[in-house]
Amino acid sequence: MRYSEAPLILRILAWPVIAGCGFVVFHALMLYLGYDAETWVKEIYITLQNGLPFFLFLTGSFVRDKKFRIPLLLFFPLFIACYFINMLYEYDVIGFGVTQWIIGPAELGLFLTYLFFFILEKKKNVTSVLKILWFFCITWAYLVPKFTTGFHAGSFFLASIFIFPFLMGFGLYDFFRKPIAS
Repeated sequence: MRYSEAPLILRILAWPVIAGCGFVVFHALMLYLGYDAETWVKEIYITLQNGLPFFLFLTGSFVRDKKFRIPLLLFFPLFIACYFINMLYEYDVIGFGVTQWIIGPAELGLFLTYLFFFILEKKKNVTSVLKILWFFCITWAYLVPKFTTGFHAGSFFLASIFIFPFLMGFGLYDFFRKPIAS
């Protein structure tokens, strides 16, 4: 899907995604240079770094393929709702959290759905390869520490941080470029 063909809501969301992507890249650079930000800035950074690539899933052919739209519409809202409930729990706004037994299957369901889509996709491009690498790194970094012991997920999270600028750069370029006239 291209910007010119996208529904109004995706056109509107595209601009905050660009700003958020810039924030994440800028913050990663600041962290690399040794700047230690406030905790709430780090939380915004991690939330954006993990959430913005989903914009690429929402705007890609992933949504237009009806076989994959159903699990996406099932797992994605569940994952987002659980994520925000956990965030409110961590900040002591609410007294209960959603355990990994709910959010974990939602994230794993999203990953497996995209993995099947990736395998069945006939034309693979740079963005689709970066999406599957990023998604694998995030899923591994999030699920492994919660369900197993003895695995170090930090290196996968760091890999996802390095993949992020390329993933978002190629994905946003693809979204905003003009359609090829036939």
